[in-house]
Amino acid sequence: MQWSEFSFYIRHFTLSQQKSIQKAFDLAQKAHEGQKRESGEEYFTHPVAVARLLIDMGADADTIIAALLHDTVEDTSVTMADIEGKFPAAVARLIDGLTKLNYEDVAHQASLNEKIETIRKIFTVMQTDIRIMTIKLADRLHNMQTIGFRPIEKQRRVAQETMDIYVKIADRLCMRRVRDELESMSLQILKPDLMPHLLEIRRKNEETSKSVLTSILQSAERNVRKLPFTILIEEKSWDNLQLQYSLEQKGRIISPLINLAFVCKDVEDCYTTLGILHQTWQRDELSFQDYINTPIINGYEAIHTTIIMENGMRIQCKIRTTDMQEYAWKGITTRCFDAKERGLLDYLPWTKHISPVSQDTANRSDIFWLSLQNDILGESILVHGEGNNIQLLPAQSTALDAVFYLYGEKGIYTKEIYINDQPAAFHTELENSCTIQASFDGAMQVKLEWLRSVHTGVAAAMIRESLSKQDKKIKQDLGQALLEEYLRHKRRGYISEFDRNVIEKNLSAQRQFGLDILYEQIAEGRMTVEEVESILFQQTVAQKKSSLTKKRLYTFICDIATTSLMPFGAMMQMYDIRKMKVLKATKERRKLEFEIRLSEGEKTNMSIAMNQLAPGKYEIAPTISYYRRIAFTCLLFLLWGLDPAATKLLLQYTGISIAEISIIFFGTLTILSGCFLAWVRAHQILPEAKLSLRNPSLLLTAILFFLTALTTYAAVRETMPSHYTIPMTIAGIILTTIVNRKRVMLLAITWAIVVAGLALLVGKNPDWSTEGMIYTALSIASFTAFSIISERYKRKEKVSLRAAQYFFALSVLGLIFSLPLLAFSSFNNLTPSSIGLVVICTILISGLPYYIYYYLLSHREFDFVLRFSFLIIPGTILSESILMGIPNMYTLIAGVIVSCGAFLPTAYINMFAKKNDA
Repeated sequence: MQWSEFSFYIRHFTLSQQKSIQKAFDLAQKAHEGQKRESGEEYFTHPVAVARLLIDMGADADTIIAALLHDTVEDTSVTMADIEGKFPAAVARLIDGLTKLNYEDVAHQASLNEKIETIRKIFTVMQTDIRIMTIKLADRLHNMQTIGFRPIEKQRRVAQETMDIYVKIADRLCMRRVRDELESMSLQILKPDLMPHLLEIRRKNEETSKSVLTSILQSAERNVRKLPFTILIEEKSWDNLQLQYSLEQKGRIISPLINLAFVCKDVEDCYTTLGILHQTWQRDELSFQDYINTPIINGYEAIHTTIIMENGMRIQCKIRTTDMQEYAWKGITTRCFDAKERGLLDYLPWTKHISPVSQDTANRSDIFWLSLQNDILGESILVHGEGNNIQLLPAQSTALDAVFYLYGEKGIYTKEIYINDQPAAFHTELENSCTIQASFDGAMQVKLEWLRSVHTGVAAAMIRESLSKQDKKIKQDLGQALLEEYLRHKRRGYISEFDRNVIEKNLSAQRQFGLDILYEQIAEGRMTVEEVESILFQQTVAQKKSSLTKKRLYTFICDIATTSLMPFGAMMQMYDIRKMKVLKATKERRKLEFEIRLSEGEKTNMSIAMNQLAPGKYEIAPTISYYRRIAFTCLLFLLWGLDPAATKLLLQYTGISIAEISIIFFGTLTILSGCFLAWVRAHQILPEAKLSLRNPSLLLTAILFFLTALTTYAAVRETMPSHYTIPMTIAGIILTTIVNRKRVMLLAITWAIVVAGLALLVGKNPDWSTEGMIYTALSIASFTAFSIISERYKRKEKVSLRAAQYFFALSVLGLIFSLPLLAFSSFNNLTPSSIGLVVICTILISGLPYYIYYYLLSHREFDFVLRFSFLIIPGTILSESILMGIPNMYTLIAGVIVSCGAFLPTAYINMFAKKNDA
């Protein structure tokens, strides 16, 4: 388009304004020269089309200039300095706000997303000058009008983004004409098979509306000499058309709901019209809404009522003044193009919430995205406070959210909350039009836990601000406790296991503060434990960049409220989801499981976001296939069950003594655990603090470990493998369940069964030697003491991440304690093959099971292994049957009884407890 043609559309501007617009036109035309769109057209046709759309909306000169130049800084050699030197400062601010952020602007932080941060930038500028959003909507509108030249996958991606963001923004600004067009074009791409049906429904509704309109006018004129209104047919929204189509597909016969707009001269005539309608026709009691008295969140005003015609047809009547009618369709554009720079707050006071949400989520793109979906673009409910205080809150808001909306910063003193005069928990989700009251204390009541009771970013921002004012020592202790709890849950270990100097160095490099301030940030809710995990476990910038691009498959399980499904769905669109399935569904919640491919940075961001949507009700772990889990678990049980049988054969047929096999065992284990420790350290990002070999508890644990091995070899030499395994398993069952005080009756039954199995084993095996029983009892006692002391030591010294180091220390100390046994050994009499067999068996049936167990623990399979660990008994019986012959009948029966008793708690939980929970 040439200037001579374009100038026709701006002839209503002053000559001075037309000259400025022409200067922008010429600059943009020259800057975009040679650039092409995907359609093959000159690129300059796009900014001209955007400017034309804005002219039709009634835009002022500065907005038209910014529209013509909005892509120049981003896509051409034109700079912001060029813009600032030639045009008003407002134009430069609009163009700068519209210019996308580059990857380099956000690449230094894993929690930032280029696209979301660009949206944040637009919303930030929008607060001071709403015209930026009108330009962005016009830009998106023209891009959607010409989207047919793009690849289909890109069309779908852009259409979904349009639905998620720009359709909602247009609705929030009450720009229904723009909203409907954007939504229509998006649906044509996302649901192409549905659109013909919706258009047909719209056509039929329009035909019906014309006859209804005539009937209403005739009936009204019979009762009123001069009607104070004119009637217009109003098209139903695409959402309502989809609902109507869905009901028809289900076979429900429905009368189409006709929308009519009654346009009046002034507000007085609006209420007069309402009276005429209610006097002439029956009305739907529940449909009346006075949005003149209480405007909708987007500034929309009208009176809504539904009348019922003689034939039963329902007519939704929207009564507005002429100005209200124009605003209903054009929205904010009827007010913002008055040559005055004003932000959204001047027109729509609710937008004061944008700033705290944006500031509170700084450096966290996913959280800003969720807050944008919930607080700003989501559905709204209305709540009543004391007096005439009425607030519009995001849907799914809680009682505590409402207090902060109604009372502001006074909310931090909240003691009790009442919904409709009834006491309510802070986290209670609100219903539309409820009444909220609160009582307050003289002292600040705010707690970190409150962040789990709010749904809105506004309330969260006020809570965090208040938490920041608490005593430093209290915040540091709380922050450390929260981080410790999270790291244990994620099997990252304890914070004290790491080298503090390295942690401080990493923090200084990335966040310019130390560990104590980090704890304060957690306690104030300004940093999440997920973010801290990301900082601590990424050592270098190179590693960090690599982790942002390298992806792996994770299994994700979350228990999410149905009210959070919409923002959850919006968040999920950003990720590669696979195999989504519903594990459990109720009216209030959904338990979902899916696989998702994420980089380390994406995993951190997603965890942060999910902590907002489902705090404490989600898990994420590296994916391990079902078959691999079964294979590794079976192998683990097989090796554990094989251990006593293989050991007995070695003692019988190689001529090796207990002293010699103990020395070889600990020597082999030391080498094996040393190699494993070296591998772990090579793959660790943070070096861990070292365990002291002189710790008395560690020394006692090592002595008991040594005695357990020694007495086990003696017991296996003197008795059958199954006679050793069954009592040892019983001891493990009792030791595990004795700390569990829940379901006492169930545990009592379990103990009774396993003790009965033990009695049968002892009573019906007269050939079981006294020495064998004694050594077995000593082995059980040593193992029990070892388990108790080692767990106490690991808990006290916080040994979690340092498991490989701990295992190596035990092996080394065990080897040291076994060296005096050399005096009772005669290695010269052993053949190399005998020694080799002991080494191989030690590696396969002692070392390998430990590493399989370690692997399963790292993949969150601890409960699975623990529930079925009693399968060691059939594993041992099977090994004994193959290597030595089938045990006697009573041993087999005892094994079955003990296995059944051990399986009873697992069976109960799987069959009954879960059913009761559901």
